Amino acid sequence: MGSELGSSSAEAYHHRASFGSFSSRGGEDPLAAAAEQKRIEELAEQARQREEAARAKEAAAQEKEAAAQQKEADLKQKEEESERKLREITEREAALRRREEEFQRMEDDRRSKEEAARQEAAKQKQEQARLKEARLKEAARLKKAEERRKEEERRREEEQKEWRQKMKEEEARLKALEDARLQEEARQTRLKEKREREEARLKEERDMEARLKEERETEEARVKEEREARLKEERQREEAARLKEQREREETDKHWREMDAIRAKEEAVRLKQEQARAKAEEARVRDEREKEDARLKEERQREEAERLWREREDARVKEEARQRAEDARLKAEAAAQLKEEARQREEAEKQRKEKLRAEAERQNEKLKEFQQNQMREAEARKRADERKRQGSMDQDGGWTGPSSPPSWTRTTPNSPAPSSTASSSARSNSTAGSSWSSSSKASSTTSASSTSRASSSSTATPNGKPTWTSASSSAPPPSYTPSGNKAPPRAGSASSQSSRDPPPTNSDDWARRQQQQAEEQFRRMQEQMERERQAKEQKAGRMLTKEDVVKIYQTHEQQWAKMSAHAEVTWDMLPWPVYKKANSAEDITSGAVDAYIMSPHYPDADKSTKDRIRQQLRRWHEDHFNQKVLSKVSERDKDRVKAAAGTVTRNLNNLLERTNESKKSGSSVFG
Repeated sequence: MGSELGSSSAEAYHHRASFGSFSSRGGEDPLAAAAEQKRIEELAEQARQREEAARAKEAAAQEKEAAAQQKEADLKQKEEESERKLREITEREAALRRREEEFQRMEDDRRSKEEAARQEAAKQKQEQARLKEARLKEAARLKKAEERRKEEERRREEEQKEWRQKMKEEEARLKALEDARLQEEARQTRLKEKREREEARLKEERDMEARLKEERETEEARVKEEREARLKEERQREEAARLKEQREREETDKHWREMDAIRAKEEAVRLKQEQARAKAEEARVRDEREKEDARLKEERQREEAERLWREREDARVKEEARQRAEDARLKAEAAAQLKEEARQREEAEKQRKEKLRAEAERQNEKLKEFQQNQMREAEARKRADERKRQGSMDQDGGWTGPSSPPSWTRTTPNSPAPSSTASSSARSNSTAGSSWSSSSKASSTTSASSTSRASSSSTATPNGKPTWTSASSSAPPPSYTPSGNKAPPRAGSASSQSSRDPPPTNSDDWARRQQQQAEEQFRRMQEQMERERQAKEQKAGRMLTKEDVVKIYQTHEQQWAKMSAHAEVTWDMLPWPVYKKANSAEDITSGAVDAYIMSPHYPDADKSTKDRIRQQLRRWHEDHFNQKVLSKVSERDKDRVKAAAGTVTRNLNNLLERTNESKKSGSSVFG
């Protein structure tokens, strides 16, 4: 703006000097003077229009600044939303740890109850040794109680396995939610690059969060209802078992009272049989005790394996939390860097606006002063021309111009150099016979000498109008006037501008480039962390390639095809639906089965997920599997195979249920 006002002022000065030189000839052409006055007025109008354009640019800059502040506020709000989500995930992890502690307490209670039951059994056996008849009765009752206890214990073990499975599924669901959150953050980053669709995607994000919240609440309510229903059902079963046991005890007592009379008569005959039976019973009890000890030992080993697995899971959760904290820290550093750069950019923009405002005010003052001086000079010339015409009317001969006409111009201390130069040019034309060419040459020469201090020069054109050229031809034009002419640069600035790149004309472009650089840096750091994680996994165990996965599917299909031809089946001969080799039912987790079923390399990839699940369920269903496969399993592996097959069936049913729910709700978060 300052360069444009300077250009218009210099051009106006040059025209005024030409007009003064022309008018010093005694006013030969009043029409030319009027045209020159009109041209000066047009220049003043152009200066006013440029001033209005500068004000409009300043208003636009203020609007951009307000938009930048709004964007910064939106970014801050999104960061707060991300922190809130991180806190929710931390709370979920704490709840998961509390559930694990509750499970541990339940395990301790179960072991204490079993110890009490064993002590009670020992007391009952001592009582049997003292009273033979009572021992026989108590032995029968204990046998039934032992069977009920074993049945109850098996039921509890199954419920505990189901509970642990649900805990694992809950962890998988939390991990899926974490992945969804990371995807949401990536989507928010892409939203910044597409500002024209920001509002629509923000609405979609809010809808997604509402759906996730509703699904979480529904899932929590469902789990709570299932837990309450299970507890209620367990209490009802215990009450029914207690009533049934009481009725059986009463019936047994009644029966034994009726049989007492008969046994008294047959006591002598059956004494030997009872002794033999007692020995057999003791041998059976001893065998059962040995089996119980073996089972307890196996259970302790399984508990130790579960403890080691939980420790590994805790370490993995801590590592994931550390990685999330590291990601959050890197993101916070990038955001802080962006804020600092935005603050510096705002300060630079404010300084530039202040300079532009000061320059515009200074140019306005110069323009007003120039217009006032020009009006005074025009009035003085008019009065001088009037006096000259009156003097020429008194003379008889031809008119000759005065050799030294008085100067009617007054210069102020701040008046530009061209005004004084014009006066000297007017005095130099003292002869009346000077031609137009000499006047034009003197005017152009004087104007060139007066404007050379502004690092620019003017050349006369055939029509008498000057053209402006830059003092340094190598410097790029700093700005363009609305009429298309190049504005001359300030003195001493042309060479410096040619040696450096021009500043960015759009603050939004600069901010976008800075944000792209920060995002690129963050992406590179994420890739580096992912490479390190993969390197750790490769050290722990080789990662499966596509060829390995396809080979696993082919091997499993061959095992199913040859299953009917085997006379005896072992654990290793069964095609468990997981990628890694399973050594127990605990290795067949819900996540492993999900990955196996939903892999893109699954045979017959055009099958839907539900068809794949149904195919596996037909193979692993209890009726079909027990009849076709379990009957061939060796005795040492039968219990382990049966438990693992039940785990596979439960995981497949859970996956099928989640698939149906995801299709109903239209969301694939839990799929």
